[in-house]
Amino acid sequence: MPGVVRTYLLPQLVEPEALVGGYAVIIDELRASTTICAALVSGAVGVVPCLTEDDARRVKAAAAPGTCLTGGERGGVQIPDFDLDNSPATYTRERVGGKRIAFTTTNGTKAAVLSNDGETMLVGCLGNLSALAARIGVDERPVHLICAGTRDRVSQEDVGAAGAIAERLAAMGRPTSLDDARPDDDSTVIALNLWRTFRAREGGVVEMLTGSRGGRNLIREGLRSDIELCARIDGYSVVPEFDAVRGFVLG
Repeated sequence: MPGVVRTYLLPQLVEPEALVGGYAVIIDELRASTTICAALVSGAVGVVPCLTEDDARRVKAAAAPGTCLTGGERGGVQIPDFDLDNSPATYTRERVGGKRIAFTTTNGTKAAVLSNDGETMLVGCLGNLSALAARIGVDERPVHLICAGTRDRVSQEDVGAAGAIAERLAAMGRPTSLDDARPDDDSTVIALNLWRTFRAREGGVVEMLTGSRGGRNLIREGLRSDIELCARIDGYSVVPEFDAVRGFVLG
């Protein structure tokens, strides 16, 4: 029987031991999850999630010259002296093809680093919804949807994306809280209800993202175009997976 789906509205709500033997899906809808997908589709050989800016600089310094780039943001904007920001639009094949990316963001890479006790850690977003569902489908292992949040606060965009993933997996036979399989997991109920509310509206996905805390932050920085990129369902066919031995995310 397919394993149950459980949602965590923030990484700090995760009990690491609960992830062992399951899938941990990291969701930072605006924008780290989408950007990691874009990088790998564009031919990056891997993305190294780094907790701090200095960690990313050290990864680049340790790599052979010309083989590694630094990417990420703080407060939504590119880090001074970094090669790339956190916009999926900038991770083109010309820029990142054949390169490793030492990547750090305010929320998403923190969630990845905190959650890497799972047997299999994946990156999920609206952009790889179908690919992700096909990857974990009706597997018997449980799925843990971990929302990155924004500065340790719950973010609508991550919760909505978790709801989209949970809905797709439920349609494939995975039990959710709505099936009373996990009556203690109201977080999945919240995520599903949020997603279904916006999905039912014309332009609702963009509305869900622009109306979120993370979305409002991006709009203030003049980055609405990134929101529209992140709102594209199934724009990417890749499912990034963390390779614990090699220490970076692969497609």
